[in-house]
Order: sequence, then structure tokens, then C-alpha cells
Amino acid sequence: NHSLVWFNGYLYASSQTTVYRWPYPATGVTEEITTPPEVVINNMKAGLTIHASRTLKFHPDGTFYVQHGAQWNIDDDSFRAVIRRFDVSDSSIFPIDYETGEVFVEGVRNTVPIDIDKHGVLWGMDMNPEILIRDDLGGAIFDDNPADELNKFPEENLGKSYGYPFCWTEYNISGDAGMGRGTQWLWPQFFDEGLTDDYCRNEDNNIPPTMPIQGHSASLGMEFYKWSDDLPAECDPSQAFPQEMDGDLFISFHGSWSRPVPTGYKVVQVKMTDDGDIDFDASDQPIDFFKHEGEDARWSQNDYFRPVGVTFDKCGRMFVSSSGAFLLDKSPDLPGRGKLIQIIKSDCCPVPPEIEIPPPQSVIIVAVLVIVKLIRSLI
Repeated sequence: NHSLVWFNGYLYASSQTTVYRWPYPATGVTEEITTPPEVVINNMKAGLTIHASRTLKFHPDGTFYVQHGAQWNIDDDSFRAVIRRFDVSDSSIFPIDYETGEVFVEGVRNTVPIDIDKHGVLWGMDMNPEILIRDDLGGAIFDDNPADELNKFPEENLGKSYGYPFCWTEYNISGDAGMGRGTQWLWPQFFDEGLTDDYCRNEDNNIPPTMPIQGHSASLGMEFYKWSDDLPAECDPSQAFPQEMDGDLFISFHGSWSRPVPTGYKVVQVKMTDDGDIDFDASDQPIDFFKHEGEDARWSQNDYFRPVGVTFDKCGRMFVSSSGAFLLDKSPDLPGRGKLIQIIKSDCCPVPPEIEIPPPQSVIIVAVLVIVKLIRSLI
């Protein structure tokens, strides 16, 4: 789950401890890069952890964001669970000590996917803790709770906490115990520290999510679609996603591993307004965009596909990657294992009756299994 991003003539990559970069022109390269990488940032926390991802993202103005996950299911504090930002315009100060970076937001447990909308605002999808048990709310309520969280990180929330490890978000609590989707609650172990649920309902302590998502969705990729009427000459404009999707957010749900009834395993669409807010009039939950057509959310071994990354290239075409591992069968012969699909707009093909195109989409989306060299296509 480490990261790869191109910006301003360099290719940046992260390991658990370090951010590296290599010269990489926008035109691409024709020979293997053999020069040693330049160390940009070091001293990220390593060691034993269940969250080793270090996602990278550049703002168009050159500001550099680096995500860092929590160490365990529930840490004692939010020191590791942060997104920091850096100025990497001056290479003479490399390597930069990670802990000197500005804490942009904290309390984000495992925000692997992050992206910047067309208004320049950072967003992220946070995966929340497992094994939630609160006797006063029904005992073991962890099939649906805590909710995963789609969070918006505007500049005015600089340095604020989004709750972890103290607070969690309700998605679905059965019976009369729950107070409704989006309600903020205290994680049980912190009652011993004198905190209460009211602590989590004070936005000075905890910023609630912009959209609560079904728990265990396990989002690993997200990208806002940015439509353009000025595509490069080598692009086929008829394959680009349509203008009515401009600004919409697409998220890949890698899917659950411990939920008795699987959830996720799909790509979803979040409709956005022209002002950069979620269009709750269109839907109060993400719209299924690409998923397994059967009743089971998890794809079968014969057509296995477990989404990881989702991105758009310069031609407005979507690419979705599938992970290279299958928990129940390690066979290397699974058709969708470790592959990419390309999704394009098409006016040529009938819509199979079992595929429902989310409104207001008026085009047909065709998925074609391809293996591509993606870096040059994206820059």
C-alpha cells in the first residue's frame, strides 16, 4: 500500500520509513533508471504495525501531503495517525525529518486514499477499528460499526482531530440503542480515562465525517474526475468520462475480510455539487458504479477482482487495479488477480440488462481487461 506519484519532473515513491524521488520527465523515459534515488523525507515510524501505508499527494501549488497510519487497531493517542504536509521545493534541505512536517490533520486512523478536488481541497477515506463491543449499545456491534469515513480536510480544519482513537462513528446500530447514522460515540476503553460520549460530540475535540460509509468497506483508492474539453491530441475524446461527471468522486472498496456477510469489492461514485460539497440530494450514500453482479459482494474465484487503486489518465479514462492475493485460494491462475481494467465511455455497445447505470449517467460504461504501463499515461 505504498505510494507512487509524479510531480514537476520527478517520480516520488514511499516506503514505510522514507520518501524517495527520481528524475522523470513528462515525456517518459526509454531506458531503465539506474541513478540512486534522492531521499526527500525520512524518519517515518517503522517497526511492527498493521498500517504500513504512506500515501503521497501533491497539491497543484506544490504542497506535499504524506499520510501515516496508526500502529494498531486502537492506539493510546493519535501521534502516528496523521497527515503531514511539506514544502519540498528546496532540495538543499533534503532529507526532511518527517516529524518536522506540519500536522495538517490528526485522528485519521488509516486514511490510505487521499485526493484533492477541483477546488483545491484535500479529502480522504478513513478505515476505522475492528472488534467494537459496547454493552450499552448491544454488545458486539462490529459487523456494521464503526463506519468508515469520507472526510473533507479544508484549510480551516488545520491541525484539528477527526477523532481517532477516542471517537467512532455510528453506521447502523439495531434496536433502540443507536441514535442514527453519523452519531459520534466514545471508544469503550477511554471511559476509564474519564471521557464520555459528549466528548466526541464536541467538534473542538472531534470533526465528524462528511459521509459515513458502511463499515469494513476498506477503501484503498479514490480520485476526483476532472473533465476537460482540451485533451491531448493522442486521446480519443469519445472514450473520456462525460462532462456531467466532472468533479465527482470515485472510490475503490477493497472489501471486507472479517465480516460474515462480505461487503465492498467494488468502485463507487459520490456525486458532488459545483461548489465542491457532496450532493446529498442525489444520494446519501455512494452509488455503486462497478461491482460483482452476483448476490455475494465478493467476486468468485473464476472472475476474481478485488479493487485497490482507481485513477484517471490524461485522456479521461478510468483504470482500476486488483490486488494480487486471494485469502482463500493462493492460486496464481485466478483471472483477475493482480490486473488492471480500463473503463471508458462508449456509445457503441448495448447495456446488458443486469447492469444498472447510476443516474444521471447517460452513457454506457464498458470494462475491458487490459495490462498497461500506467505511468506515462497518467502524466
